[in-house]
Amino acid sequence: MNNFYAMLVDYESKNCPGKMLGLFSTNKMNPKSESFHSIDMSKEIFQTSQEKIYLNLWKKQNLNFDYYFESAHIFSKDCWNLVSKYRIAPHISIPVIVATSSQTIAEEKAYKLVAFENKQFFDNQTSIFQIGEMGTILPSKINFTDIGYDLFQLNDTILRDILIVSASLMDTLKSANFDGYKFVALDNLLDTFMNDHNLSVTDFIKPKRGKL
Repeated sequence: MNNFYAMLVDYESKNCPGKMLGLFSTNKMNPKSESFHSIDMSKEIFQTSQEKIYLNLWKKQNLNFDYYFESAHIFSKDCWNLVSKYRIAPHISIPVIVATSSQTIAEEKAYKLVAFENKQFFDNQTSIFQIGEMGTILPSKINFTDIGYDLFQLNDTILRDILIVSASLMDTLKSANFDGYKFVALDNLLDTFMNDHNLSVTDFIKPKRGKL
């Protein structure tokens, strides 16, 4: 799979916001309010008919990234306009407005929220992986069942929500003047993911115990 790479949040990039403490909603509201209703991004996002979604933050942050992941993929409008010229797996894209209260908008760029349908691409017949606790799949050699897209989301493994991009799209994004993402070879993806999130494969694999 030399023609595909993983696209990850670059936590060391100058504009990476770190952890954005906030919740998505169809309304601009204070997430500390008792009446606040947040959206379950894995379910409700595909049931909404909203023309825009709010990311309601608990406090103001300076946001100037071009790619980030916070329950769903967030692209700057300019970055998404470039990406959308390529073949993208089934998804929805909605303008997302970053807000810190009902009066304040913390927005330095226009953003798009992108969520992918739960289409499976991970080939569990030819990929190499371990099975962790609760059936968690930890892949070390990744193959795909469908490579008809330039951009799709890896599901069904611990690497769910990771974006996979074609070499062509990667080269285009590398040449663009955008910030917030990095690219990783698929064979290095599991190790990079674990390092980025201060995890270890042993955190998910039960040690085998011999008989006394």
